Amino acid sequence: MTRFRIVVGAACTALVLAAPPLWAQSADVIVRVERTPGETTLSKSPNWVPITVIVVDRATGAPPRDDYNVVALARNAAGEETEAYGCGQRSDNNVGVPRGIYDCVVIVDHGGSWTFEGVVNSVPVGNAPKVTLARGSFTMDVEAGALAGLAPKPDAIRAQPREVVLLGLHSAFAGVWGLCVALLVAVALPAARRLLSPTALHRLEDRLGLLTRLAMGSTALVAGTGLYLLLNQTAYETPWSPSAVEGVFRLPYGRPYFLTLGVKLVVYALMVLGLLPLILEARRRSQLAGDQANGIGPRTPAARPASPWAITAPAAATGQRGATATLEAPAHSRLAVTSAQGRPGASGLARLGAAVMVVGGPTILGCVTVLKYLHEFVEASRAVAR
Repeated sequence: MTRFRIVVGAACTALVLAAPPLWAQSADVIVRVERTPGETTLSKSPNWVPITVIVVDRATGAPPRDDYNVVALARNAAGEETEAYGCGQRSDNNVGVPRGIYDCVVIVDHGGSWTFEGVVNSVPVGNAPKVTLARGSFTMDVEAGALAGLAPKPDAIRAQPREVVLLGLHSAFAGVWGLCVALLVAVALPAARRLLSPTALHRLEDRLGLLTRLAMGSTALVAGTGLYLLLNQTAYETPWSPSAVEGVFRLPYGRPYFLTLGVKLVVYALMVLGLLPLILEARRRSQLAGDQANGIGPRTPAARPASPWAITAPAAATGQRGATATLEAPAHSRLAVTSAQGRPGASGLARLGAAVMVVGGPTILGCVTVLKYLHEFVEASRAVAR
């Protein structure tokens, strides 16, 4: 009988280890646990095992309407047990994915046969305790060596060097663009020109062509790197349709994040439009200054010419020989007298462009700061979900 029991026990154990993923049932949900197909971990370590926990409504067989607190862990026949790792619901970060699919990563200390278990708990409301609703498990062999020292941190932030470099270049190009705008304003507006020394102003006007090309080139570089980051480095995937916008607005901090991003893009577009009249005005002012330096335009008051209305009055009438009396022309025949020293002011579009730059610069800096903190909040919400 003892041998018979040993044989039966070994056979049952083999059946359990070879069985497909098990379904654990409760009154409300059904749970299936499986290895995530084709998934690789951040550290490329075989000790990091990606697990998918799928929760299905028991009554309808469809994805559940509620959210759950899901954790995953692993045990082996020797009694070893890993810590419980939190899982994140896939639909929270991917619009269009059905609810009830939770992604987890379980770290085992060494290879061998491990039973991975997914535990589905209720989300506590107020002071209500957390209740375990269902469990599911499956067993698989892990081909991995023993971890040396501490296990890698599951929430370690890893970044691609290319994205980091492009983000730095985007900031550098934006700084060059802002410097070009400031110099163009200094050349275009009379009030700003008076703040510069004649030598500095002369050097800027001599290099106005280079400054203009640099401004346009940096505009293209800022737009290009910004478009790449918009497609690859936003907190959530950038929505390009009304339905996608509605979906991403339901994600944690999705609405304020993309509204702030939209304000930043609109303000920068207005600043680019405001750059054009500043360039034209800077060229006009530089041309005017060059004409005056070459003697084309008067720089100092000229001697007032003799009035065509001056006549020589009779000596008897004036009591002096050769006395001259000046008669004013009729009002409708007088020529308008323009001051030779007067310089035309900046055009209305140039002043509007400068105002857009003054308001837009701090606005974009504020949006960048808000986006940075919202991005951190999004990452924190993902960590909490795990």
